[in-house]
Amino acid sequence: MPETNLDTLLARLVDETITEAEFEKLERMLANDPDAQRRYVHYIDLHADLQEVGEVVPVKTRSRRGAMAGLFALAAALMLTLFFLWQAATPKPLVQVVDADGPVRWLGASGLADTELQPGKRLPGGTLETLTPGSSIELAFDDGTTLVLSGRSVLMISLVENQKVLRLRQGNLSVQAEKQEPGHPLLVFTPSSEAAVLGTQFNVKADAFSTRVTVNEGLVRVKRIADSQVQEVAADQQVVAALDLDTEFTATPRRKTVTHWQSELPRDQLQGRWKPGAGLRAMPHLWKGTAEEPTSPILLYSAVFDPSVGKRSPVLLTESTRLTVHGRIDRAHPVSVGFGTNRARGGPIGKYAMQGVRVTPDKEGRFSLDLPLSDFSPKRTRFPSSPVGQEIDWLWIQTVKVDAGLVVERVELGE
Repeated sequence: MPETNLDTLLARLVDETITEAEFEKLERMLANDPDAQRRYVHYIDLHADLQEVGEVVPVKTRSRRGAMAGLFALAAALMLTLFFLWQAATPKPLVQVVDADGPVRWLGASGLADTELQPGKRLPGGTLETLTPGSSIELAFDDGTTLVLSGRSVLMISLVENQKVLRLRQGNLSVQAEKQEPGHPLLVFTPSSEAAVLGTQFNVKADAFSTRVTVNEGLVRVKRIADSQVQEVAADQQVVAALDLDTEFTATPRRKTVTHWQSELPRDQLQGRWKPGAGLRAMPHLWKGTAEEPTSPILLYSAVFDPSVGKRSPVLLTESTRLTVHGRIDRAHPVSVGFGTNRARGGPIGKYAMQGVRVTPDKEGRFSLDLPLSDFSPKRTRFPSSPVGQEIDWLWIQTVKVDAGLVVERVELGE
């Protein structure tokens, strides 16, 4: 029906001159056409506004009661229809924020960004970004399945026909998957792999060319996209799926932990500017605190390392572990040193740091630090009081607010 006919019917409705046949036609139009429904709401609102300012002459009273009853019935039916349409058009929440640390951003289907991701906030499908090496966020699905995204990572989350779908574009993802419905495994896609999970705990580290999947509990089915080969990865196993077909694609036992590690640049670089023979120069980034302790943005200058890159053995922290740092700095200035950890054969568990360590360079601008593990304190009250027995995930050396020319040449962990 042309729009002029709709306007005519709406005019007759508010004037109480609409016939029964015209009323039924209007109901059919409103039931099947969202645009007509929106126009109806606008028309009724406009009519009510005009009545309030005296621009509409009251109609005859002998038929007003019946007509107004019909109008209210139609309005109630329409409001119910609009409610269900709104529900269908509004994305339903898929996950709830459990905890967040550092700069994190959520991009919904509308494209609007949300950086206020406080615990308890519910989110629909969309894209989650952790923006610095120290950023992390934990999310939970209604069935108890939890995700931890950390480092510089990008993850798309969706629900397709009751099936959880995660697309890790880059970065670090840890999943504790509860038992999924038969025929509906949780799916994890990366640029180089696909993984199907029914119920397990596993970690994924991905970039544009390669993906490492480490399984700590249960079983994960991993497909290499480059040639569609499949590997079944069991507990305490890992596999690397790369786009390069010359690389090995075989599930192998998770490497045994070691208690010593020495940095190798640029392989272990997570943040900083590296120059051959010169070390890793600390680079700036902003920090906005945690969900537990938010703060105004603070400028940090950080050099960040990844001891677990590639197929390297995980580094276990013991009571006798010491962290040594060798580097250069332009002038005497305090530095902060810290690291993030994973549970032994598990996902992220804590962050530990020493704040305000005074560094005084020699005549050549060089310095060395030798720090026992017992001097490091948890960054959050919910973290275990000691990192002993945990595996190191990444570590940082930084200055706060001031660029003191910090360059890290070598880092070691050992007993």
